[in-house]
Amino acid sequence: MPMIISGGATGIGTALVRNFAAQGAKIGFVDIAKEAGNALAGELTRLGQTVCFVRCDITDIAAY
Repeated sequence: MPMIISGGATGIGTALVRNFAAQGAKIGFVDIAKEAGNALAGELTRLGQTVCFVRCDITDIAAY
């Protein structure tokens, strides 16, 4: 089951990413916290889980 989570690099979002990935979901997540997002994606990828992180500020509509 593919899933996209906003705010996935920190706090509650991290818990969602970790738990869904552990259940076998393919996770895409975005956050403004680039370092935290890259670290989480790297960690979960090394564990064999399918995740993709993209740095994104969803409040900056003009940027997209």
